[in-house]
Amino acid sequence: MNELRTATLKLTAWYLAILITVCLAFSVALYRISSQEFDRPLPPSGIRYQSGDIDQTYQALRQARAEESKRNILVNLTMLNLVTLTIGAGASYLFAKRTLRPIEEALESQARFTSDASHELRTPLAVMRTENEIALREKKLTVASLATTLKSNLEEVARLQQLTDRLLALSSNQSLTLEPFSVTDVVSEVLSRQQHIANQNGIVLVTKGKPPKYRALGSIDATCDIVSILVDNAVKYSPKKSQVTIEVRVKNSTVEIAVCDEGPGISNADKERIFDRFYRADQSRSKQHVEGHGLGLALAKRLADLSNASITIENGKVKGAIFTLSLPKASKA
Repeated sequence: MNELRTATLKLTAWYLAILITVCLAFSVALYRISSQEFDRPLPPSGIRYQSGDIDQTYQALRQARAEESKRNILVNLTMLNLVTLTIGAGASYLFAKRTLRPIEEALESQARFTSDASHELRTPLAVMRTENEIALREKKLTVASLATTLKSNLEEVARLQQLTDRLLALSSNQSLTLEPFSVTDVVSEVLSRQQHIANQNGIVLVTKGKPPKYRALGSIDATCDIVSILVDNAVKYSPKKSQVTIEVRVKNSTVEIAVCDEGPGISNADKERIFDRFYRADQSRSKQHVEGHGLGLALAKRLADLSNASITIENGKVKGAIFTLSLPKASKA
């Protein structure tokens, strides 16, 4: 915070220095032009005075009036510059803060991201270390217990790999190639990816809606990843023996893919932060422990942005949450 405050003051000083330079240059130019106008001799008028004293008196009065006018101009310019600099100092500070606000938010986000990532990386490493230390301390280490330890380690390694892959995907600035694709192909691919996980959790995956006559415009791979994340999230927060519905519909100039679950829904407070990195609304959506790092929806949001698409959230009329991916409509299939 101290570094940011110092940067704000430095930027304010630069703004103020520019303002001072402009004001002084303008004031000097205005004063010189005014002085030259006052010092210009009067054109001959053809008037002849009988007494030279009157002419000298007139010239003296004119000169005195010109000097007084110059002083008044100088005083007024000085006062005007002081007022301008006073107001400019405050305005410069406000502009400097506004200019540095995105940088401040980026630094805060980076610090929070680093802290959260370190915590998430530390947990599986600590689990593996503890399990290995316990295994090494056993005097009679059997093949079965060793296999159990190795299996647990592999599960933690898989979590680490998923975490690092998603972190790399979130930090990537690569663009996507957008082209027309069939939404039906996306739904089929997602079902093949998520069917096994849904069966393990006692969830039934259901599709709804006729195949649209129009194709969507975007990246088919990114869309598959987005919908897979939404389905995976719905499965995690759904009670057993419930169903998750994937519905496809065409609305105006968009093709929508909605993923509906039968869980407890999402509170308004969680809706505002649900796409933040590492944010997890476990208490709002489910009382059961849910595996994950809180990166899936953040990645889905980023992929949607890169695809010129959007994701909206709403709760069902009775229960559950509905995540809707809206893609630009391309041409007829």
